[in-house]
Amino acid sequence: MSAQTEYHRPETIDSVCEMLEELSDPTIVAGMQSLGLLMKEGIVSPETLVDINGVEGLDGIEREDDHVRLGAIANHRDVECSEIVTEGVPVLATAASEIADLQIRNAGTIGGATAYADPTGDYPPVLMALDATIVSRTTDDELEREAGEFFTGFYECALGPSELLTEIRVPTIGDGEGTGYEKLAYRENDRAIVNVATYLSLEDDRCGSARIVVGSVSDRPVFAPDAADSLVGTAVTDDDIAEAAEATAEEVPIDPDPTVSVDYRRSMVRNLTEKTLQTAREEGHQ
Repeated sequence: MSAQTEYHRPETIDSVCEMLEELSDPTIVAGMQSLGLLMKEGIVSPETLVDINGVEGLDGIEREDDHVRLGAIANHRDVECSEIVTEGVPVLATAASEIADLQIRNAGTIGGATAYADPTGDYPPVLMALDATIVSRTTDDELEREAGEFFTGFYECALGPSELLTEIRVPTIGDGEGTGYEKLAYRENDRAIVNVATYLSLEDDRCGSARIVVGSVSDRPVFAPDAADSLVGTAVTDDDIAEAAEATAEEVPIDPDPTVSVDYRRSMVRNLTEKTLQTAREEGHQ
């Protein structure tokens, strides 16, 4: 933080929203894991920081009817260890456990990681596969966006400059539903080279609906709708899964990367999709 940086620590959501409208180029901070690194490297130098730690209504993890509500400043370790999450949406706890190391998971927040929109992040493809809702506030409105519409580009999301991400609502996984998440990284808990999240609903041992989301191969996580649709109505056999995984690898655009070939990542998309669908099928049959 430079000597010229203004620092504000509001106590209410309304106060934060007012600051986002009135202050000059304000930057929201909570866990400071991503922003802190960028500031340390001199990549960014914010003029105004608005610290939302301690803001009433932004913390906590709660079960509400058929979904789990995660406050924006719930940290990754909270998500990883919460009984509400592990029982209601276990795949989200799995994703949280894959983030960096314990020190970072104790500081970084789910709201911050979601708004940061890292295309290699663990949460975005999982939130999309779960059909989560991202909730934000302005001074005069509350907005809800489907996770599939929230991530708009390379480190870009749909939040406007005066919006505060307040919570994430994730539907709980019920009987006959299953999910899976897999990640390939250079090292354990490192950034993903490829990550895949899937969802299946099973009715009378047939697939009623499916979602397949692939991350880390483009500027944002992407759905593979045609591959997912190919599972609907099937018994989700090993052959059905293998065909859907192959279709996913062909359907999803893969950007060039100087460190790993397109062909290798395409093969990993196929392998991880197959593995996550097998996990989702097993969970759906429990």
